[in-house]
Amino acid sequence: MSDVVTATWSAQADELTHTTSRALLFLLGNTTYGLSVDYVERVIEVPAVVPVPRASDWLLGLAVYESTPLPLIDPRYFLLPAQKLSEAPAPSLAGRAIVVSCAHGRLLLAVDQLVTISDLSGRQPIATDRPEFPDQYIEFACKADETIVGVVSVPGLLKAAATHPTQQDQQSGELH
Repeated sequence: MSDVVTATWSAQADELTHTTSRALLFLLGNTTYGLSVDYVERVIEVPAVVPVPRASDWLLGLAVYESTPLPLIDPRYFLLPAQKLSEAPAPSLAGRAIVVSCAHGRLLLAVDQLVTISDLSGRQPIATDRPEFPDQYIEFACKADETIVGVVSVPGLLKAAATHPTQQDQQSGELH
């Protein structure tokens, strides 16, 4: 398990604080995702990043924000299918990051581009078999201004990050 991203798992705590239908829309490659504004503390320029030895590919490193080192996560690792991930350019560490705050703590999500804040209330969830909307990380998909948006499940993303083996664990075959 990653030592940098650990959490005492309680999805119920996050579900209780998730109260709005407004979402910050952002791009990863050419796919639009949304993140409930309940989880968005702020959008910042990516601060200096310190690499973490033997970390998984999704962990870009640690960045100090408000005097606290926070993990900078590349959400593409969890959201994009393997083929699209291998074709996607590496995230820019000179770009923007979303400061995500939830019952488990705070982290930074590296994004390619911010789009807008959109009110998703009243929008009917749509069924999609798009591989870039994996069920375990997407709460629902809907249309916002003719664009299909996958709304990210922050609890699902954090649970995956907290329980995902590091590169060292993968190479040795050990799980902690």
